[in-house]
Amino acid sequence: MSDQNSATLDAPAKAHAQKYTRNQPYSSAVQVNTRLTGPESEKETIHVELELEEGMSYLPGDAVGIIPTNRDPQVDAVLQALGKTGDERVLDHYKVEISFREALATRLAIGKLTRGSVNQLGKLAADKAPKALQALLGPDNKAIAEEYVWGREFLDLIKDFPGIISEPQHRVM
Repeated sequence: MSDQNSATLDAPAKAHAQKYTRNQPYSSAVQVNTRLTGPESEKETIHVELELEEGMSYLPGDAVGIIPTNRDPQVDAVLQALGKTGDERVLDHYKVEISFREALATRLAIGKLTRGSVNQLGKLAADKAPKALQALLGPDNKAIAEEYVWGREFLDLIKDFPGIISEPQHRVM
């Protein structure tokens, strides 16, 4: 009898496992997001509880991938700065065609600015890079670039160096 009950309980979990994949993830609402470590701690440990579909289960040791999304006002600001509508079509990392708005909202990092994005913008600009951008590029300018990106977002980069990204498919994020 317990074997029969076990098989019945496993069936919904198997259905969910087949329904959701890395390329087709389950979207969930965060119900609890609590920092467990103090503000003085070098490491941050967070307790997160996610909303699950009926029949879904999560056991200790199961893996969960958190795929963050960018907020609409942030996406709108980037679109405005680039002079785009968001309806333009682009290919995502998996070569799937989506709208530029969806790419900015769900596929690209437009929050915290990284040196990688600065370097990518420099490559895109090539020999037409403004002197201020050139001063942030290369291993000799690492410290200057680190200082520049501190506390900035991608939006700041495209406002500081307008016109370099002319096509939505240009990857600097």
